[in-house]
Amino acid sequence: MQFDVDTEEDGEAVVRKTKRLIRSMKYGNIIMYRVLIDGQFFENGKVYTI
Repeated sequence: MQFDVDTEEDGEAVVRKTKRLIRSMKYGNIIMYRVLIDGQFFENGKVYTI
């Protein structure tokens, strides 16, 4: 799934909040997922802009 988020917050802060929300769900700790900022290829990687 992909979502657009309009916020004034830092992208890394949004990623942390999103992960916290997913992990709080019933099966959130056993599913595999990645939460990335648009332009990233892997977690904690450089964010490339067009």
